[in-house]
Amino acid sequence: RILGLRTASADEAAREIFDEPETQAELARLLQVSPPISRDLLRARLSEEAAVRRSVSKIFHARIRRSLMEGGFEAVEIPLLLETCLWHDFDAVWFVHVDRSVLESRLALRLGSLEAAQAQLSGQAPPSAKSALADVIVSNSGTPEDLGRFIEDRLKEHRLAERTREIGPS
Repeated sequence: RILGLRTASADEAAREIFDEPETQAELARLLQVSPPISRDLLRARLSEEAAVRRSVSKIFHARIRRSLMEGGFEAVEIPLLLETCLWHDFDAVWFVHVDRSVLESRLALRLGSLEAAQAQLSGQAPPSAKSALADVIVSNSGTPEDLGRFIEDRLKEHRLAERTREIGPS
């Protein structure tokens, strides 16, 4: 729960799905190696081969969508919302924007290198395309406290608007 909402993360769902024996078996067949498949191996092959990216998308995206949609969540974090064509499944889309250099450095910490971060980001839609679909654009360039206050304020506005729609015009 975050700010009283039941939340989920597509990245967390993907990590769980990656570890499932059925997924490991499918990835092993696709990559023509023996399981278990490491995340590093998969990441390398994804950055090298478009056909592998398409096949891995087919393996993961439907499972991730099912996990997120069947979980009864009120807020879902999906970094590849546009690329996976899932925006239409949600009542509102919030795009969290951060400067490219900050995004690269944060992702490099997680992936182990700037090159890996840049390779992963190269497969994503540009921020301009993501912001065009957004109902709310959130800047994540400030402090975590700034981000939290902004999100809390927008949630209050959203909840008030929802209650007003439920009540109807007076």
